[in-house]
Amino acid sequence: MGLGAYREVLREPQLRRLIAVAMVARIPNSAAALVLTLHVVQTLHRSYVEAGIVATAATVGMALGAPWRGRLVDRVGLRRAVWPSVVAELVIWPLAGVVPYAALIPLVLVGGLLALPIFTVVRKSISVLAEPGQQRSAYALDSIATELVFMVGPAVGVAVATQVGTAPVLAAIGVAVSGAGVLLLVFDPPTSADQVTRRASRTAYAVPPSADAPPPSAGGASPSRRLSWLTPTVAAVLAASSGATIVLVGTDLAILAHLRAQDQVGSLGIVYFAWCLGSVVGGLAYGARHRPTSSMLLLLALGVLTVPMGLAHSVVGLTLLAFVAGLPCAPVMTATAEEVARMVPEERRGEAMGWQGTAFTVGSAVGSPVLGLVIDAGAPWLAFVVAGGAGALIAVAGLAVRRARRDADPQGELRL
Repeated sequence: MGLGAYREVLREPQLRRLIAVAMVARIPNSAAALVLTLHVVQTLHRSYVEAGIVATAATVGMALGAPWRGRLVDRVGLRRAVWPSVVAELVIWPLAGVVPYAALIPLVLVGGLLALPIFTVVRKSISVLAEPGQQRSAYALDSIATELVFMVGPAVGVAVATQVGTAPVLAAIGVAVSGAGVLLLVFDPPTSADQVTRRASRTAYAVPPSADAPPPSAGGASPSRRLSWLTPTVAAVLAASSGATIVLVGTDLAILAHLRAQDQVGSLGIVYFAWCLGSVVGGLAYGARHRPTSSMLLLLALGVLTVPMGLAHSVVGLTLLAFVAGLPCAPVMTATAEEVARMVPEERRGEAMGWQGTAFTVGSAVGSPVLGLVIDAGAPWLAFVVAGGAGALIAVAGLAVRRARRDADPQGELRL
């Protein structure tokens, strides 16, 4: 397939705009958590524990909101599902910069519930816009774009906040994310194959444009069938999504702790850049492949390659090992998205991708405190081992589930 696959994806105007809008939305979002933490500690003069409580409230909101928002995209279409987020982002983030600490906790919880569902919308739209042979490259481009955003977004957000204050930056985040939501409403990327077909027909026969009907509603499904898409193999992919986030969050914390222990915090940006660069290189290589690789095997590689980072005794050694450990990062994210899109019926795909967003959030929520305890109780090198080992164990368990499913039900899918 080669790198020409990316040219084919970028020739499609709707895919090109979709990935660009996703980058615009993710730049402020990538800085939000760090700026919010800085706001609690520096502006409100609270402790890091209290900042952690605020972060937990936002995490809980996002974990609860992602499946619900994904289900709305499935049932009522993108515009009706997204416009409440456009309003909420514009109101909640500026308020977060001026309310007292006690009010900040419920505010960010509601903000998480109503967060712009950019992950769900982008991944579901790619699944219907990209041809089957292009989907891997399209998902890889989205993962690579995310890595590029996280290479600059958090650092720029914190740098600006230290110069002008956290409240103006929080307000700017709200305006920027809301603006990205408006772009989504205007662009209105299709989230179902029917929408793609209708728009192609209108173009072919020069029919005046009108609002697309929402996707067929799944609201009539009985509660017992609501999660009928959740097979053991899909559940394993969601577990892999959480496992990947545990490894990444653990590595993030361990790099910081490792450099602090060596009094080399000033080199943090170099190591992070190498880590993200490895992910970009790996994502480009994976997206250009003809054949998919199991997300479990990629997660296993991510875990195994993370463990040796604990052996680094210098910044140069840590930087080189970080580049190698980063190689499977974007491929894991690409493979999990591709597998969910392939395994879940289109009419439930938004909900499933919402649950995948929750899986990422849960991995982060579990990984941060657990790896923090490991660092406090042991040593930074041990955090690399625990994070990588956890990812590898989840991968091995997922591979076992897939093999058991094939043995027990070779002609179909076992349903949960």
